[in-house]
Formats: sequence, structure tokens, C-alpha cells
Amino acid sequence: MIKAVIFDLDGLLIDSEPYWRRVEIEMLQKFGINATDEMVRETYGLRTDEVIAYWYDLQPWPNPDHKKMEADFYVLIQELINGADILMEGAKDAINIVKTGGFLSAIASSSPRIMIENFVSHYNLSDSFDLIHSSVEEAFGKPHPAVYLSTAAKLGVPPTSCLAIEDSVHGVVAAKAARMKTIVIPEPVNYDDQRYNVADGKLRSLKELTLSMIQALG
Repeated sequence: MIKAVIFDLDGLLIDSEPYWRRVEIEMLQKFGINATDEMVRETYGLRTDEVIAYWYDLQPWPNPDHKKMEADFYVLIQELINGADILMEGAKDAINIVKTGGFLSAIASSSPRIMIENFVSHYNLSDSFDLIHSSVEEAFGKPHPAVYLSTAAKLGVPPTSCLAIEDSVHGVVAAKAARMKTIVIPEPVNYDDQRYNVADGKLRSLKELTLSMIQALG
């Protein structure tokens, strides 16, 4: 039986991925790395420090200061999305289905806690979630299952009684590694990516999520 539903944030509840891609591409250009929009999609769902490490391993640059780069990354992304109306279509309805259905509700994101809190506050969703958790607070980010295992533990629910709703391959892998049921809502351009087949369900939008769908997964 599903007792808790755990949402990812970026690319699922908010349409922030285009902004993340823009910042990632611009910052990499400073180090002579000409990443394309398609190339940076491979880092979807990763924590920012792990995005930086991913690119540094591929093409090292001189005098690396990953901590400063990470801090600069967060400043730039917040400048872009602060005040922007980027709530995904169907997001509030999906959140409401979970709450009125009697499930515990949480966010488990690769974004820093302050960004998750800003989202919850900006859209007046403070009462909609029982818990928010960031993989920045874990030793490893997605696709490692740590953020999902910790979220389940904090909710007091076995991972096998949790449903994770994700949009990225890395997020789906993390949730499945935690032994959770998973629904994925990929970016339209990636909808047919075979790597999503590991998920228990695949939708085109949060608008398609129903109470009976969640219950059936239990």
C-alpha cells in the first residue's frame, strides 16, 4: 500500500530546467567548454557539485575552484527564477490529489534547501508538504538513493510504501534503487527514451495523475 508520495522539484513541479541548462552552458563556456543544450540534458537530476565534477572529469580546466563555481551557479539560477511564474501545469492539482487522498507528501530534490523553501513559500504550499529534503544534505546525490531513503525514514514510512514522482533518468534510478514505486514524467523531447522503462508508470503531464493511479501502484 502506498502511504507517501514524494515529488522531485525541478522539471516536475516547476519548469526550471531551461534556466539550469542556460546557466550550465554559460558557466562552462568560461572554461572553454562548448556544451550544447542536448549535452547538458545528460546531467538532469544531478546535484550541482556533481554536475561540475561530471564536466571537470570530461574536460579539466586550470585552477579549479569547484566550491566557488557551485556558489556562483546558485546565485545565477536564483536571479533567473526568482519571481518567475514557472509552476508546471497540473502541479497544484497533483499535490492536492496526494493530500486529499490521505497520503504523506514530500519533496526530495537535488536543489539546495533554500531553493526548495523558496518554491514552497512563493506558491503558498507550506501546508501541502509534510517534509522537504535536499540531496545537498546527503553524502551522494541522485542517482544514489540516499535522498529518497532519508526522506522515507524522516516520514516514518518504509521505502516500499512510497511512490516517487520524477522527471529525470537519474531521479528514477535513485527512486528505484531505494525500492520505491516510481512514476516518471519526462520532458517531451525525451519521452521515448528507453531508460525510463524502469519506472512503474509514465505520463506526459502531472495533469494525468489520478488518485486511482496512485492506489493501483500499491
